[in-house]
Amino acid sequence: MTGDIRVVLDQSALLAFSRGALPVGETLVEVTSEGDLYGTPVTVLVDVLRMLNSDDEAHIAEMGRRVRLLMASESARVLSVPGSSLDALLYWTPLVGGVGNAACVVAMLALPGSYLMTAKPQLYVDELGDGPILAIED
Repeated sequence: MTGDIRVVLDQSALLAFSRGALPVGETLVEVTSEGDLYGTPVTVLVDVLRMLNSDDEAHIAEMGRRVRLLMASESARVLSVPGSSLDALLYWTPLVGGVGNAACVVAMLALPGSYLMTAKPQLYVDELGDGPILAIED
């Protein structure tokens, strides 16, 4: 698939999807039905999969499988965090509560016409306003 990346998912959106939150799936179906793509920074994906890596609890492992399936789609992109974005990451990290969130903001700002999907819009609204935020209920 070769569309534009229209949605960047943060950690809270990936975790909401892993728990079966319908708004995440519905939005991504809408995006992909228009031929566009979604993605998440590799740092965020690693953090989420690390949290959902459990051999002891079957439901946690199932949540991890859901995220892996979501990101294995031909409409998904794992976004790199280039070294050239270091200054932007340093700027955004304290403003949005962590380097993973900052990587999402930097990615979204680098992708014209894209939105940041999150279950925690309060982390971003003060700095970004409501415009580029897709707030979802978890």
